[in-house]
Amino acid sequence: GVRGVRARRARGSEESTRRRLEDRPLPAQEVELQAGCGWHGAVGRVDSCTVRNLNIRLLVNAVALWVASRVVPGIELTQEVGPVLLVAAVFGLVNALIKPLVFVLSLPVVLLSLGLFTIVINALMLMLTDWLMDSLTVSGFWAALLGSLLISLVSLVLSVILPDGKD
Repeated sequence: GVRGVRARRARGSEESTRRRLEDRPLPAQEVELQAGCGWHGAVGRVDSCTVRNLNIRLLVNAVALWVASRVVPGIELTQEVGPVLLVAAVFGLVNALIKPLVFVLSLPVVLLSLGLFTIVINALMLMLTDWLMDSLTVSGFWAALLGSLLISLVSLVLSVILPDGKD
């Protein structure tokens, strides 16, 4: 009937449009997206941009932890680059894997405190990183609280300054 004719016409016009689009050259911006960091063709594919972004996040965490160890009394971090990067990696993993679980479990408290309890969660994640790593020492909750605030601030500033590959 009429619906079948319309469906065949629609399929035919879609195919001809697709053929025309495949034959025409891509604008420079689209070519850049395919070759650069903005192109996400394959699901689960790890490209050089993903690795670069992870490295940037690792360095941002390392600098933020280092600044906190210099400014906040009660936070000590080794001076060697390798262990600092390892602490930053563990801190990033703790924040990526454990923090969301803690956040969900404490959601009623987070809501009652209008989100302020997330500062406490951040301090607990810093204390957990201290417990996991010998290269980092946090002397108490208040040091962890001040340190987590400073780490968040430094990370925010560095994230705004540094490229992330999404531009």
